[in-house]
Amino acid sequence: MSRTRSLIITGCGYVLIAGILYLSVFPGVYVVSSLLLTKGIVLRPKLLRDFQMDFYNDRGYRKIWQMQKDCIRADDRLIYIPRLGSCHFTNAEFDTTLHFDHEGRVRNSMPKQHSEIGIAVLGDSYAMGWGVNDRETFANVLQEELKRPVYNLAVSSYGTVRELLRLQQSGLIDKVDTIFVQYAANDLMENAAVDQEDKFLQAKALFQAAKGARQVQRALGPALHGVTPTEGRLLSGVWLADPAAGQLEERAAFMRERAAEGAPIYLTSDSYLVPKLAGVFPALPFVDFCWQATTRKEYEGGLARIDASGREKIYLDAPETVAFATSPCAVFYERLREDLGARFERSGTAAGWEVWKRRSP
Repeated sequence: MSRTRSLIITGCGYVLIAGILYLSVFPGVYVVSSLLLTKGIVLRPKLLRDFQMDFYNDRGYRKIWQMQKDCIRADDRLIYIPRLGSCHFTNAEFDTTLHFDHEGRVRNSMPKQHSEIGIAVLGDSYAMGWGVNDRETFANVLQEELKRPVYNLAVSSYGTVRELLRLQQSGLIDKVDTIFVQYAANDLMENAAVDQEDKFLQAKALFQAAKGARQVQRALGPALHGVTPTEGRLLSGVWLADPAAGQLEERAAFMRERAAEGAPIYLTSDSYLVPKLAGVFPALPFVDFCWQATTRKEYEGGLARIDASGREKIYLDAPETVAFATSPCAVFYERLREDLGARFERSGTAAGWEVWKRRSP
């Protein structure tokens, strides 16, 4: 009996030791693998490569071209278009510089003796040339082979409808006699959702879902893997690190105080946690204007609601906050601030909010 008891105790000891080693070794290996990836070092062992892939794809290390404010600018119909000029875009596996002009992504110039009738290439990131420099894109290689001008109008994440609108806006239709349309399976959702009013309804829903997933994942942090965080604080059931956590509590408390005078108008990228902690939603049908108003009609309708609200002040994420610094909607909110300037003026900041006061008549 004593021998059996001894074996059980020994077995439990081994299990405990194995658990301790697992909890101490694996997080360290994950961190080291991730740090090596940031230095451009890709590891061969499958487990270590899986760690790196998880860090790259699911932890926010991978950069998205259309979320780089130096690469895009807002557009009334297409949501965003490439910013003219150069755009430096890097990820772990590439370091590229993209150039755009009024004819799309820049390609090698054509000798004047060749035909001026060209080809238009439409598509998303594949055709645009994600991860390659200008001379390596499909359109440029095609131009070199055919000795005809090839205009690369492809833009990352566009579906076929936006691709055709971009061609229409380019002024190049009379300069081409052939159009290549690069198609990806995810184009179907955007194409099928475009109604007669030119609304990108499904695209809007996907953007909102993706944003919500990223917010929750970032907020949960290590708790997703069953590890209790050692830093930060628990807010509304999720762990959030400082300084974001402290800023969030301060911003929510500020809105809670404003609510004593009636529901305030505020627009924030923290569209889940701020209303949750403050206990008050803005006096509008949206919180994060960028993700909840993706068509020109909805955008103008939102501005009209703000103007008609009669509120003397509205509040936006202040530039010094984490919410502002990590938002992929910087270009959108730059445009919003310009349009607000007709009726409101910036009067300063308070508790992590940028305060805009209605102009005197």
